[in-house]
Amino acid sequence: MGLMDAYDGLMETFTVKNITGVNGYGDPTTSSSSIRGILFYDLVRTYDQSGEKFVQYAFIQTEDDMNIGDIISIGGVDYPVIGVQCAPVWGGVEFKIAALGMNRV
Repeated sequence: MGLMDAYDGLMETFTVKNITGVNGYGDPTTSSSSIRGILFYDLVRTYDQSGEKFVQYAFIQTEDDMNIGDIISIGGVDYPVIGVQCAPVWGGVEFKIAALGMNRV
């Protein structure tokens, strides 16, 4: 039993759009698939000289493959994957952590 199996009750299903190429108009073409993972999300209020700003911190912990540039759909809103980390274990990878960009696609 892996770590992700222990948290099965927290798992959600997300749609992932993988960029597969570029069409004749220069727009990206995608293929869609589903992954299961745990969403971690926080919104932090910060202040600077120009006023109040909100910074989003979001990532998904999953056993599925993720790549930088993939697009994750959460509640109908698309977010780009801007980084991927792996949690190694003896003989492989336990899970991956995909950091989501703060700007919607």
